[in-house]
Amino acid sequence: MRILFFLMLLVVFTTSLSAQSIRVNLNVKTTLDDEELIITPLYDNPKEKLILPECDKTKAKFFDTYYSQSVDDDDKISLMVIKTDTSDLLYIDKNNDEDLTNDDSPYIFNLKDNEYIFDIIKEKDTRQTLKVSLQRKPAVYNKNVMESEIITSNGDLKKNITNIYKSLYPNFTGKKRTFYFYNRITLSRGKLILSNKTYQIGLYDFNNNGLFNDTEGKSSDLFIIDLNEDKRLGLEIIQEVFELNDVFELDGHNYKIITVDPYGRFLEIKETSEKLTFYYLKKIQESASKNVNLLNNIVLNDKFWNLTLKTLDGKSFHINTKKEKYLLLNFWELWCKPCVAEIPELVYVSRTIPEEKFEIISILVMSDLELVKKMINEKEMHWTHVLDNEEMKKIFKVKGYPTNILISPEGKILFNCYLINRTIFSEYIK
Repeated sequence: MRILFFLMLLVVFTTSLSAQSIRVNLNVKTTLDDEELIITPLYDNPKEKLILPECDKTKAKFFDTYYSQSVDDDDKISLMVIKTDTSDLLYIDKNNDEDLTNDDSPYIFNLKDNEYIFDIIKEKDTRQTLKVSLQRKPAVYNKNVMESEIITSNGDLKKNITNIYKSLYPNFTGKKRTFYFYNRITLSRGKLILSNKTYQIGLYDFNNNGLFNDTEGKSSDLFIIDLNEDKRLGLEIIQEVFELNDVFELDGHNYKIITVDPYGRFLEIKETSEKLTFYYLKKIQESASKNVNLLNNIVLNDKFWNLTLKTLDGKSFHINTKKEKYLLLNFWELWCKPCVAEIPELVYVSRTIPEEKFEIISILVMSDLELVKKMINEKEMHWTHVLDNEEMKKIFKVKGYPTNILISPEGKILFNCYLINRTIFSEYIK
Protein backbone atom coordinates (compact mmCIF):
# COMPACT_ATOMS: atom_id res chain seq x y z
CA MET A 1 0.00 0.00 0.00
CA ARG A 2 2.79 2.43 0.91
CA ILE A 3 4.59 1.64 -2.34
CA LEU A 4 1.40 2.26 -4.33
CA PHE A 5 0.82 5.56 -2.51
CA PHE A 6 4.41 6.60 -3.18
CA LEU A 7 4.07 5.79 -6.89
CA MET A 8 0.86 7.81 -7.08
CA LEU A 9 2.61 10.79 -5.51
CA LEU A 10 5.49 10.39 -7.93
CA VAL A 11 3.12 10.42 -10.91
CA VAL A 12 1.35 13.54 -9.63
CA PHE A 13 4.69 15.27 -8.94
CA THR A 14 6.10 14.37 -12.35
CA THR A 15 2.93 15.50 -14.10
CA SER A 16 2.97 18.82 -12.28
CA LEU A 17 6.59 19.38 -13.29
CA SER A 18 5.86 18.66 -16.95
CA ALA A 19 2.92 21.04 -16.84
CA GLN A 20 4.94 23.90 -15.41
CA SER A 21 5.22 27.06 -17.46
CA ILE A 22 8.43 29.04 -17.93
CA ARG A 23 8.30 32.74 -17.23
CA VAL A 24 10.75 35.08 -18.99
CA ASN A 25 11.19 38.66 -17.86
CA LEU A 26 11.61 41.14 -20.71
CA ASN A 27 13.65 43.95 -19.19
CA VAL A 28 15.13 45.74 -22.20
CA LYS A 29 13.33 47.90 -24.77
CA THR A 30 15.05 48.49 -28.13
CA THR A 31 14.31 48.77 -31.82
CA LEU A 32 14.52 45.77 -34.10
CA ASP A 33 18.13 44.99 -34.99
CA ASP A 34 17.26 45.29 -38.68
CA GLU A 35 15.24 48.47 -38.27
CA GLU A 36 14.97 50.61 -41.38
CA LEU A 37 16.42 54.11 -41.51
CA ILE A 38 13.69 56.72 -41.04
CA ILE A 39 14.16 60.44 -41.66
CA THR A 40 11.60 63.08 -40.75
CA PRO A 41 12.06 66.58 -42.23
CA LEU A 42 10.95 69.60 -40.22
CA TYR A 43 8.29 71.70 -41.94
CA ASP A 44 6.89 75.20 -41.44
CA ASN A 45 3.27 74.46 -40.53
CA PRO A 46 1.61 71.73 -38.46
CA LYS A 47 -0.51 69.13 -40.23
CA GLU A 48 -3.05 69.14 -37.40
CA LYS A 49 -4.90 72.05 -35.81
CA LEU A 50 -2.92 72.60 -32.62
CA ILE A 51 -3.07 74.78 -29.50
CA LEU A 52 0.41 76.30 -29.36
CA PRO A 53 2.31 77.67 -26.35
CA GLU A 54 3.53 81.25 -26.04
CA CYS A 55 6.64 81.44 -28.23
CA ASP A 56 8.12 83.11 -31.28
CA LYS A 57 6.05 81.36 -33.95
CA THR A 58 8.43 82.53 -36.70
CA LYS A 59 11.08 80.19 -35.29
CA ALA A 60 8.77 77.19 -34.93
CA LYS A 61 9.16 74.04 -37.02
CA PHE A 62 6.96 70.98 -36.92
CA PHE A 63 6.90 67.27 -37.63
CA ASP A 64 4.76 64.31 -36.68
CA THR A 65 5.12 60.65 -35.89
CA TYR A 66 2.62 57.81 -35.71
CA TYR A 67 1.37 56.34 -32.48
CA SER A 68 -0.42 53.31 -33.86
CA GLN A 69 -1.54 51.58 -37.03
CA SER A 70 -4.98 51.23 -35.48
CA VAL A 71 -7.69 52.78 -37.64
CA ASP A 72 -9.95 53.72 -34.75
CA ASP A 73 -7.42 55.98 -33.00
CA ASP A 74 -6.04 59.41 -33.80
CA ASP A 75 -2.67 57.96 -34.68
CA LYS A 76 -0.76 61.14 -35.56
CA ILE A 77 1.38 62.73 -32.84
CA SER A 78 2.50 66.33 -33.49
CA LEU A 79 5.72 67.94 -32.29
CA MET A 80 6.98 71.52 -32.44
CA VAL A 81 10.66 72.49 -32.41
CA ILE A 82 12.16 75.84 -31.39
CA LYS A 83 15.89 76.06 -32.14
CA THR A 84 18.34 77.84 -29.84
CA ASP A 85 22.12 78.17 -30.04
CA THR A 86 22.65 75.22 -27.70
CA SER A 87 19.58 73.01 -28.04
CA ASP A 88 16.28 72.18 -29.66
CA LEU A 89 13.24 72.86 -27.47
CA LEU A 90 10.72 70.10 -28.10
CA TYR A 91 7.00 70.61 -27.53
CA ILE A 92 5.57 67.10 -27.77
CA ASP A 93 1.88 66.27 -27.73
CA LYS A 94 2.52 63.20 -25.57
CA ASN A 95 -1.11 62.71 -24.60
CA ASN A 96 -2.28 63.28 -28.20
CA ASP A 97 -4.95 65.89 -27.44
CA GLU A 98 -3.69 68.46 -30.02
CA ASP A 99 -2.71 70.78 -27.13
CA LEU A 100 1.01 71.53 -26.78
CA THR A 101 0.55 73.55 -23.59
CA ASN A 102 -0.27 70.71 -21.16
CA ASP A 103 2.58 68.22 -21.66
CA ASP A 104 5.22 69.65 -19.26
CA SER A 105 7.01 71.15 -22.27
CA PRO A 106 9.46 72.13 -23.49
CA TYR A 107 11.87 69.21 -23.41
CA ILE A 108 15.49 70.13 -24.01
CA PHE A 109 17.39 68.23 -26.71
CA ASN A 110 20.94 69.54 -26.32
CA LEU A 111 23.07 69.93 -29.44
CA LYS A 112 25.89 67.98 -27.78
CA ASP A 113 23.54 64.96 -27.44
CA ASN A 114 22.81 62.69 -30.37
CA GLU A 115 19.64 61.03 -29.04
CA TYR A 116 16.50 62.05 -27.20
CA ILE A 117 13.94 59.42 -26.15
CA PHE A 118 10.37 60.25 -25.12
CA ASP A 119 7.19 58.34 -24.33
CA ILE A 120 3.82 58.70 -26.02
CA ILE A 121 1.24 57.86 -23.36
CA LYS A 122 -2.23 56.47 -23.92
CA GLU A 123 -4.63 58.75 -22.05
CA LYS A 124 -6.91 55.93 -20.84
CA ASP A 125 -4.03 53.71 -19.66
CA THR A 126 -0.80 55.42 -18.63
CA ARG A 127 1.06 52.07 -18.69
CA GLN A 128 0.42 51.81 -22.40
CA THR A 129 3.32 53.80 -23.79
CA LEU A 130 5.30 53.90 -27.02
CA LYS A 131 8.95 55.00 -26.82
CA VAL A 132 10.25 57.16 -29.66
CA SER A 133 13.91 57.93 -30.32
CA LEU A 134 15.09 61.09 -32.12
CA GLN A 135 18.68 61.23 -33.38
CA ARG A 136 20.87 63.84 -35.05
CA LYS A 137 23.08 61.14 -36.56
CA PRO A 138 21.66 57.74 -37.50
CA ALA A 139 21.73 55.12 -34.78
CA VAL A 140 22.75 52.39 -37.19
CA TYR A 141 20.73 49.34 -36.22
CA ASN A 142 21.20 47.78 -39.65
CA LYS A 143 24.87 46.77 -39.62
CA ASN A 144 24.99 46.84 -43.43
CA VAL A 145 24.53 50.62 -43.46
CA MET A 146 27.45 52.91 -42.60
CA GLU A 147 26.92 56.35 -41.07
CA SER A 148 29.25 57.83 -43.71
CA GLU A 149 26.83 56.64 -46.41
CA ILE A 150 24.02 58.68 -44.86
CA ILE A 151 25.47 61.99 -43.64
CA THR A 152 28.51 64.16 -44.26
CA SER A 153 31.14 64.92 -41.63
CA ASN A 154 29.33 68.14 -40.66
CA GLY A 155 25.93 66.46 -40.19
CA ASP A 156 24.22 67.25 -43.51
CA LEU A 157 22.38 64.50 -45.38
CA LYS A 158 24.20 63.08 -48.39
CA LYS A 159 22.99 64.57 -51.66
CA ASN A 160 21.45 61.38 -53.04
CA ILE A 161 19.31 60.93 -49.92
CA THR A 162 18.35 64.61 -49.87
CA ASN A 163 17.10 64.32 -53.46
CA ILE A 164 14.80 61.45 -52.49
CA TYR A 165 13.11 63.56 -49.84
CA LYS A 166 12.93 66.60 -52.13
CA SER A 167 10.41 64.70 -54.22
CA LEU A 168 8.10 64.77 -51.18
CA TYR A 169 9.21 68.08 -49.65
CA PRO A 170 10.32 70.46 -52.44
CA ASN A 171 11.94 72.95 -50.02
CA PHE A 172 13.94 70.33 -48.14
CA THR A 173 17.67 71.12 -48.11
CA GLY A 174 19.07 68.21 -46.09
CA LYS A 175 21.09 70.60 -43.94
CA LYS A 176 21.69 69.63 -40.32
CA ARG A 177 18.97 70.67 -37.86
CA THR A 178 16.36 70.58 -40.66
CA PHE A 179 15.53 66.93 -39.98
CA TYR A 180 15.77 64.12 -37.43
CA PHE A 181 16.41 60.44 -37.71
CA TYR A 182 13.86 58.62 -35.62
CA ASN A 183 12.79 55.16 -34.59
CA ARG A 184 9.97 53.68 -32.57
CA ILE A 185 11.29 51.46 -29.76
CA THR A 186 8.94 48.53 -30.15
CA LEU A 187 10.92 45.43 -29.13
CA SER A 188 10.80 44.07 -25.57
CA ARG A 189 13.79 41.74 -25.06
CA GLY A 190 14.83 39.02 -22.62
CA LYS A 191 16.66 35.70 -22.29
CA LEU A 192 15.07 32.26 -22.25
CA ILE A 193 17.14 29.50 -20.62
CA LEU A 194 16.37 25.89 -21.56
CA SER A 195 18.63 22.93 -20.64
CA ASN A 196 21.57 25.26 -19.99
CA LYS A 197 21.12 26.90 -23.41
CA THR A 198 20.24 30.58 -23.57
CA TYR A 199 18.07 32.07 -26.32
CA GLN A 200 17.68 35.78 -27.00
CA ILE A 201 13.94 36.42 -27.42
CA GLY A 202 11.68 39.39 -27.92
CA LEU A 203 8.09 40.58 -28.21
CA TYR A 204 7.56 42.96 -31.12
CA ASP A 205 4.81 45.59 -30.88
CA PHE A 206 3.95 45.31 -34.56
CA ASN A 207 1.32 48.05 -34.67
CA ASN A 208 3.20 50.56 -32.50
CA ASN A 209 0.46 51.11 -29.95
CA GLY A 210 2.33 50.35 -26.73
CA LEU A 211 0.68 46.94 -26.30
CA PHE A 212 2.46 43.65 -26.95
CA ASN A 213 -0.42 41.15 -26.95
CA ASP A 214 -2.46 42.18 -29.99
CA THR A 215 -3.50 39.05 -31.88
CA GLU A 216 -6.25 40.23 -34.19
CA GLY A 217 -6.15 41.19 -37.84
CA LYS A 218 -3.17 41.96 -40.06
CA SER A 219 -1.27 43.81 -37.35
CA SER A 220 -0.78 40.97 -34.87
CA ASP A 221 2.20 41.37 -32.55
CA LEU A 222 5.06 38.93 -32.97
CA PHE A 223 7.44 36.69 -31.02
CA ILE A 224 11.09 36.50 -32.16
CA ILE A 225 13.73 33.90 -31.21
CA ASP A 226 17.44 34.16 -32.07
CA LEU A 227 17.65 30.62 -33.45
CA ASN A 228 20.87 31.08 -35.39
CA GLU A 229 22.59 32.63 -32.35
CA ASP A 230 23.81 35.79 -34.10
CA LYS A 231 22.52 37.89 -31.17
CA ARG A 232 20.15 39.80 -33.46
CA LEU A 233 16.38 40.05 -33.22
CA GLY A 234 14.62 41.28 -36.31
CA LEU A 235 12.27 40.37 -39.13
CA GLU A 236 14.91 39.68 -41.79
CA ILE A 237 15.20 35.96 -40.94
CA ILE A 238 11.65 34.79 -41.40
CA GLN A 239 12.11 31.48 -39.59
CA GLU A 240 12.91 33.29 -36.34
CA VAL A 241 9.57 35.12 -36.30
CA PHE A 242 6.32 33.67 -34.95
CA GLU A 243 2.74 34.71 -34.34
CA LEU A 244 1.83 34.76 -30.66
CA ASN A 245 -0.30 31.64 -31.15
CA ASP A 246 2.35 29.67 -33.07
CA VAL A 247 3.73 26.37 -31.79
CA PHE A 248 7.54 26.42 -32.13
CA GLU A 249 10.40 24.03 -31.41
CA LEU A 250 13.37 24.50 -29.06
CA ASP A 251 15.83 21.79 -28.04
CA GLY A 252 13.74 19.08 -29.65
CA HIS A 253 10.54 20.00 -27.78
CA ASN A 254 7.48 21.92 -28.91
CA TYR A 255 6.38 25.01 -26.98
CA LYS A 256 3.69 27.64 -27.13
CA ILE A 257 3.15 30.99 -25.43
CA ILE A 258 0.44 30.85 -22.77
CA THR A 259 0.73 34.36 -21.29
CA VAL A 260 1.81 37.69 -22.74
CA ASP A 261 1.97 40.72 -20.49
CA PRO A 262 0.17 43.48 -22.44
CA TYR A 263 2.92 45.98 -21.59
CA GLY A 264 5.75 43.71 -22.72
CA ARG A 265 7.24 43.09 -19.27
CA PHE A 266 7.19 39.28 -19.39
CA LEU A 267 5.80 36.23 -21.16
CA GLU A 268 5.23 32.60 -20.23
CA ILE A 269 5.76 29.55 -22.43
CA LYS A 270 4.85 25.93 -21.88
CA GLU A 271 5.82 22.64 -23.47
CA THR A 272 3.06 21.16 -25.60
CA SER A 273 2.25 18.02 -27.57
CA GLU A 274 0.62 20.11 -30.29
CA LYS A 275 2.14 20.04 -33.77
CA LEU A 276 4.41 22.82 -35.01
CA THR A 277 2.69 25.70 -36.78
CA PHE A 278 4.08 28.37 -39.08
CA TYR A 279 1.34 31.00 -39.10
CA TYR A 280 3.65 33.96 -39.66
CA LEU A 281 5.54 32.13 -42.43
CA LYS A 282 2.30 31.27 -44.18
CA LYS A 283 1.08 34.85 -43.94
CA ILE A 284 4.30 36.11 -45.53
CA GLN A 285 4.06 33.44 -48.22
CA GLU A 286 0.47 34.35 -49.05
CA SER A 287 1.45 38.00 -49.28
CA ALA A 288 4.39 37.17 -51.54
CA SER A 289 2.26 34.97 -53.80
CA LYS A 290 0.04 37.94 -54.61
CA ASN A 291 3.07 39.64 -56.14
CA VAL A 292 4.33 36.65 -58.15
CA ASN A 293 3.16 38.10 -61.45
CA LEU A 294 5.30 41.19 -60.89
CA LEU A 295 8.37 38.99 -61.40
CA ASN A 296 7.36 37.50 -64.76
CA ASN A 297 9.26 40.00 -66.89
CA ILE A 298 12.56 39.75 -65.03
CA VAL A 299 15.17 37.93 -67.14
CA LEU A 300 18.41 36.78 -65.53
CA ASN A 301 21.60 38.02 -67.17
CA ASP A 302 25.10 36.58 -67.57
CA LYS A 303 26.03 37.61 -64.02
CA PHE A 304 23.88 34.74 -62.83
CA TRP A 305 24.54 32.21 -65.59
CA ASN A 306 28.32 32.58 -65.28
CA LEU A 307 28.33 31.71 -61.57
CA THR A 308 30.49 28.76 -60.50
CA LEU A 309 29.34 27.08 -57.27
CA LYS A 310 30.79 24.37 -55.03
CA THR A 311 29.05 21.08 -54.35
CA LEU A 312 28.99 19.60 -50.85
CA ASP A 313 32.03 17.52 -51.89
CA GLY A 314 33.99 20.58 -52.96
CA LYS A 315 33.63 20.09 -56.71
CA SER A 316 32.84 22.92 -59.15
CA PHE A 317 29.30 23.27 -60.45
CA HIS A 318 28.42 25.60 -63.35
CA ILE A 319 24.90 27.02 -63.40
CA ASN A 320 24.90 27.47 -67.19
CA THR A 321 24.98 23.69 -67.68
CA LYS A 322 21.33 23.66 -66.56
CA LYS A 323 20.18 26.57 -68.72
CA GLU A 324 17.69 24.66 -70.89
CA LYS A 325 15.50 23.46 -67.98
CA TYR A 326 13.09 24.81 -65.46
CA LEU A 327 15.25 25.37 -62.37
CA LEU A 328 14.06 25.58 -58.80
CA LEU A 329 16.63 27.31 -56.60
CA ASN A 330 15.99 26.18 -53.03
CA PHE A 331 17.87 28.19 -50.36
CA TRP A 332 17.79 26.33 -47.04
CA GLU A 333 19.47 25.70 -43.70
CA LEU A 334 19.73 22.57 -41.59
CA TRP A 335 18.43 24.28 -38.42
CA CYS A 336 15.45 25.75 -40.31
CA LYS A 337 12.37 23.65 -39.42
CA PRO A 338 10.21 24.96 -42.28
CA CYS A 339 13.06 24.07 -44.67
CA VAL A 340 13.00 20.50 -43.42
CA ALA A 341 9.19 20.44 -43.38
CA GLU A 342 8.98 21.18 -47.11
CA ILE A 343 11.45 18.43 -48.15
CA PRO A 344 8.64 15.90 -48.93
CA GLU A 345 7.18 18.44 -51.38
CA LEU A 346 10.56 18.86 -53.06
CA VAL A 347 11.02 15.09 -53.26
CA TYR A 348 7.56 14.74 -54.80
CA VAL A 349 8.12 17.27 -57.60
CA SER A 350 11.63 15.94 -58.31
CA ARG A 351 10.10 12.49 -58.92
CA THR A 352 6.99 13.53 -60.85
CA ILE A 353 8.33 16.20 -63.23
CA PRO A 354 10.59 14.69 -65.93
CA GLU A 355 14.30 15.23 -65.28
CA GLU A 356 14.91 16.47 -68.83
CA LYS A 357 12.45 19.32 -68.14
CA PHE A 358 13.01 20.26 -64.50
CA GLU A 359 15.74 20.22 -61.87
CA ILE A 360 16.21 21.37 -58.29
CA ILE A 361 19.37 23.08 -57.08
CA SER A 362 19.49 23.34 -53.30
CA ILE A 363 21.79 26.01 -51.89
CA LEU A 364 22.86 25.13 -48.35
CA VAL A 365 23.86 27.74 -45.80
CA MET A 366 26.96 26.43 -44.02
CA SER A 367 26.03 23.64 -41.62
CA ASP A 368 27.34 20.33 -40.34
CA LEU A 369 28.01 18.69 -43.71
CA GLU A 370 28.00 15.16 -42.35
CA LEU A 371 24.53 15.62 -40.86
CA VAL A 372 23.35 17.24 -44.08
CA LYS A 373 24.65 14.39 -46.22
CA LYS A 374 22.97 11.90 -43.90
CA MET A 375 19.65 13.75 -44.21
CA ILE A 376 19.98 13.95 -48.00
CA ASN A 377 20.48 10.19 -48.14
CA GLU A 378 17.71 9.32 -45.67
CA LYS A 379 15.12 11.61 -47.26
CA GLU A 380 16.15 10.65 -50.82
CA MET A 381 16.91 14.22 -51.88
CA HIS A 382 18.41 13.10 -55.19
CA TRP A 383 19.17 16.42 -56.85
CA THR A 384 22.03 18.94 -57.00
CA HIS A 385 23.25 20.37 -53.69
CA VAL A 386 25.71 23.26 -53.51
CA LEU A 387 27.18 25.41 -50.78
CA ASP A 388 26.00 28.88 -49.87
CA ASN A 389 27.05 31.63 -52.30
CA GLU A 390 26.94 35.29 -51.32
CA GLU A 391 26.78 36.53 -54.90
CA MET A 392 23.73 34.40 -55.61
CA LYS A 393 21.99 35.63 -52.44
CA LYS A 394 22.61 39.23 -53.52
CA ILE A 395 21.15 38.61 -56.98
CA PHE A 396 17.91 37.27 -55.50
CA LYS A 397 17.92 39.39 -52.31
CA VAL A 398 17.53 36.32 -50.10
CA LYS A 399 16.57 37.34 -46.55
CA GLY A 400 15.14 34.16 -45.05
CA TYR A 401 14.91 30.42 -45.38
CA PRO A 402 13.53 28.59 -47.14
CA THR A 403 13.50 30.76 -50.26
CA ASN A 404 12.33 29.06 -53.46
CA ILE A 405 12.85 30.62 -56.91
CA LEU A 406 11.57 29.05 -60.13
CA ILE A 407 13.39 30.00 -63.36
CA SER A 408 12.08 29.20 -66.85
CA PRO A 409 14.25 27.70 -69.63
CA GLU A 410 14.31 31.22 -71.11
CA GLY A 411 15.85 32.56 -67.93
CA LYS A 412 12.76 34.34 -66.57
CA ILE A 413 11.93 34.33 -62.85
CA LEU A 414 8.49 32.74 -62.57
CA PHE A 415 8.06 32.96 -58.80
CA ASN A 416 9.99 33.80 -55.66
CA CYS A 417 8.40 32.53 -52.45
CA TYR A 418 9.08 30.90 -49.09
CA LEU A 419 7.45 27.54 -48.38
CA ILE A 420 6.37 25.70 -51.51
CA ASN A 421 3.89 22.91 -52.15
CA ARG A 422 3.53 20.53 -55.07
CA THR A 423 0.46 22.23 -56.52
CA ILE A 424 2.20 25.51 -57.35
CA PHE A 425 4.33 23.95 -60.13
CA SER A 426 1.36 22.97 -62.30
CA GLU A 427 0.69 26.68 -62.80
CA TYR A 428 4.09 27.27 -64.39
CA ILE A 429 5.45 24.00 -65.82
CA LYS A 430 3.28 22.65 -68.64
